[in-house]
Amino acid sequence: MWHLPPDDSKAASVWIESLEESDIKLELLSGAVRSTKTVGSLITWVDRVSSGPKNAPRAMLGNTERTLLRNCLYPLQEFVGSKNCRINTGMGEINLFGRKIFLIGANNLAALAKVQGPTFLDVYCDEAVTYPFEVFNMLVSRLSLPGSKLWATMNPAGPNAWMKKLFIDRADEVRARVWQFQLDDNSFLSDDYKTWLKSTYTGLWKKRMISGEWAIAEGAVFSSFDPELHAIKALPKEPMDQMRIGCDYGSINPTCFIKLCRYKHKWIATEEFWHNSREKGQKTNSQYAAALKEFIGPLHPTSIEIDPSAAAFIFECRKAGIRGIHGADNDVGGGLQKIAQSLAAGTLVIGDCPHLLEEMGSYVWDDKAAAQGIDKPVKSDDHAIDALRYIINAIY
Repeated sequence: MWHLPPDDSKAASVWIESLEESDIKLELLSGAVRSTKTVGSLITWVDRVSSGPKNAPRAMLGNTERTLLRNCLYPLQEFVGSKNCRINTGMGEINLFGRKIFLIGANNLAALAKVQGPTFLDVYCDEAVTYPFEVFNMLVSRLSLPGSKLWATMNPAGPNAWMKKLFIDRADEVRARVWQFQLDDNSFLSDDYKTWLKSTYTGLWKKRMISGEWAIAEGAVFSSFDPELHAIKALPKEPMDQMRIGCDYGSINPTCFIKLCRYKHKWIATEEFWHNSREKGQKTNSQYAAALKEFIGPLHPTSIEIDPSAAAFIFECRKAGIRGIHGADNDVGGGLQKIAQSLAAGTLVIGDCPHLLEEMGSYVWDDKAAAQGIDKPVKSDDHAIDALRYIINAIY
C-alpha cells in the first residue's frame, strides 16, 4: 500500500523541487537502501508524465527490464492502478496515463543502440550506477528538447565510479542536483526495523547501503565471516524443506558443486563436490554430468544453477536426464552483497564444505580495479564461492 510522503520529508522535497522550473537537467538520488529514493522519484515521475504532453518521447531504464519491473513498474501500477499503468513487456513499453514510455535494460553496451537514436523529454533511471558509462552519457546527450530532464536513483558504489567522478562531483558543471538519502529519511519504517536492517550489513556494504557512502572496495570481501559463527559440524535434527545446487564448471580450472539446504529460516551449505583437473586429470562433460547426478542423490532440488558459460556441460546434464537446470544469474557484485548480508544476518552457515570455507576467509577485493572505479574481487580461488553465488542469486 502506497502512502504519500510527509510534507517535510526528503521524498516530498524531491517531488516539489524537481518539478519547479529551473535549469537543472539531472536529478540524482543517491543513498541508503529503503530510504525513500524510489518513492520520491516515482511520485515525481507520475506527476511529471501525467501532466506533460501525451506524445512526448519518454524512457524508463533499469539494470535489466526484469529489475525495472520489480523495482519500479509493479510499484507504479500499485500506486496509480492497472487502468492508469498498463505494462506490455512483450513490446518493451508501458502506458502511463495515456503516455507511452519505452522500457530499456541497460546492464551492457547493447543498450547503446536503443538510446543513441531518439531524443527524450523525460527519462527515469533505476540503479543508474550499474549501467555502462557510455549508455548513461549517451542518454544525457539525448536530453535536447526544451525542458527535458532525467531522474536517476542509485545506491553508492566506489569513490572512483564514473557516476561519482563525472556527474556527482561535477554537479554544477553538468547541471545536476544531488539528493543524498539516509535510512532515517524513511518515516514509514519503525525504529525496530531500521535497527534490525542496519545489523544485516557489515563492512563495505554497511558503508554504502546504510550510511550512503561512496566507499572503496578494499580488504576482505566477507569481512563479517567468522568460522566460529559460520562453520558448523553437525546438521539440525529437523528435516530440510528445500535443496538447491550451484555448479561452477571448469575444463582446466577446478569444478565445484555446492549443495545448499534450507532448515526453517537458515540456509546451510551441507556438501561440496570438488575436482581439480590439474591434480587429478581431466574429466569429460558426461563424467561431470554423472558426478552431478550422484551428488544430487535421491532428492529433487528446487533448482540447479550452472555457470551460464558452460553450455556444453548444461547440454550434457539435460541429456543425462537431470531436471531443474538453469543457466545461473552471474551478477557478481549483487551476489556477493547478498552472501555478505546473509552471513551478517545469520541466515547462511557452512557445513562439510572445506574448499568453500577456505575461500570465504581469503576472498579479497582487487585494489587495482577499485582504483579504476570497478568493484571486482581478485580472480583466484573462487570456484566454490561462484557456485554458492549462483544459488544465492536464484534465491534472492
